[in-house]
Amino acid sequence: MTSISMYRKWRPQSFEEISGQDHISSTLKQAILQQRISHSYLFCGPRGTGKTTTARVLSKAINCLAIEEGNPCNNCIMCTSSNEGKFLDTIELDAASNRGIDEIRSIKEKINFLPTEGSKKVYIIDEAHMLTDQASNAFLKTLEEPPSHVTFILCTTEPQKILPTILSRCQRYDFRKITHPIVVQRLQSIIESEGIVAENSSLEVIAQSCDGSLRDAETILEQMIVSTNGNLTRADVESFIGISNPSQWVELVKLILNHDTAGSIRLVNKSLSLGIESSSVHKNVMNLLRSVMLYQLDPSLLQTSIYNLESDIKPLANKANNSQIIQYLSLWNEVSFKNTESGILLLELLIVKLTTTNSPGVVHHNQTPEASPVPKNVTATSTKEISKETRASQETKPNVTKEYISQNQPNTNEGSEANHTIPKLTDVNSDSELLSTWNDIIRSLGRQKGEKFNLGALLRDCDKTSLEIVDGKMTLYFKNRANFERMEEEMSSPISYNKVSDTFKKHLNQDVEINLDIINNNGTQKTSSNALQNSPLVRVAMGMGAHVVQEKSDE
Repeated sequence: MTSISMYRKWRPQSFEEISGQDHISSTLKQAILQQRISHSYLFCGPRGTGKTTTARVLSKAINCLAIEEGNPCNNCIMCTSSNEGKFLDTIELDAASNRGIDEIRSIKEKINFLPTEGSKKVYIIDEAHMLTDQASNAFLKTLEEPPSHVTFILCTTEPQKILPTILSRCQRYDFRKITHPIVVQRLQSIIESEGIVAENSSLEVIAQSCDGSLRDAETILEQMIVSTNGNLTRADVESFIGISNPSQWVELVKLILNHDTAGSIRLVNKSLSLGIESSSVHKNVMNLLRSVMLYQLDPSLLQTSIYNLESDIKPLANKANNSQIIQYLSLWNEVSFKNTESGILLLELLIVKLTTTNSPGVVHHNQTPEASPVPKNVTATSTKEISKETRASQETKPNVTKEYISQNQPNTNEGSEANHTIPKLTDVNSDSELLSTWNDIIRSLGRQKGEKFNLGALLRDCDKTSLEIVDGKMTLYFKNRANFERMEEEMSSPISYNKVSDTFKKHLNQDVEINLDIINNNGTQKTSSNALQNSPLVRVAMGMGAHVVQEKSDE
């Protein structure tokens, strides 16, 4: 046994029943009453806002035999035939599958025939932006001067893709996203007619998640009715949509505002272990931060929210000022989860960045404004951001151009315990052994490509005579600025940074902090070498994996 989808079953049959588009319905009703029907209309707007429905109602009203205040009567033979989908003079075309010039030629051949039943033929062309340029150009003359018994209605979600020459030939009506209260009202009307029991808060959650699309809301409602056997609760809807318990997002934002990095990551991992998608976690936190921002600006801006203003939003709004919330929201919104398989890593990097980056007027836990310790195992990207913000208040080493491990860590005495937690090099005891190990590292990284360049090829430019490991730190001095800048770019990528770090750890049998510098800044001048390597041709060759074996003068 088959059933009709709820959004089709409850599709409006008159202008009065169309929700949230009163500015369009009233205009079209007046056009019907005054018998001023245009030869072409363009209905554009977001999905699920009533474009095709309005086109069908307009088509029915044009041919209705007993108009009632601009609305079709739904009782005459024309309206009855239209409601049953049997009316021959309403022709619907899907431009997504009938987008070529042959389909437009077919329309041009058929429009000259008079209507079969009604007074006018109405062509409804859905997804009109999918027409090819050739089809659109062939359609121009027909659209501009069709026969008097023909009306075209074009529907689209992307009017910017339609040729301007077509736009100028149509009366354009822009459909708006349906507001939250209207969606809730429509869902309430449906469940009352269907005899369904539902908590009002469950309908609020559905309306909140549909993003102004009534069709999406009706689809979710239908799925929930089937899933819960006609007894909807808020918890069921939240679980189905992926919102889960909103209190966990409140707790997560609270941990972020308290700069609790470990606690925030633990809560995120717990949510992901429950089957919630990383993109859903990102979306829910972003919506909550937005709600906090709006509440701080003016509580009246939050007329609709799945969170309690007093118990959820207000305590968060008191933890940080508006400029800080805006900064957090901007950072959180920078990341896109489309076409990525590293959602967990992106979330963790975001949390580390938010909880370790100093905001204006914010002092981290267990920190003073003068010193900002860097969490262990922080990726190169996030550490780089920390270094930028604290560099102004700290003195940098005069001989180092760029370092990827922040220099703003608290100083420790030579006799402190911290100096003994990072052992000196044990397995590589002499310069010859270190040089041999370095060659192994180069060969290993020579088989690995970073974001743009071969990592081993870049490291071949390092000065082997200056290799040393001091207190678990190793500075790599580059002879050529171009290779230095390329390696600098690679190390800013977490993927490349991890490849280099893991390879060094594997061959040196210990964790090593890797810093980058240029040999000239170390006091050694090699002008003849750098003069050649600064040549654009040589730089391109070295970027492709080549290295200088021997230099010869032109003499």
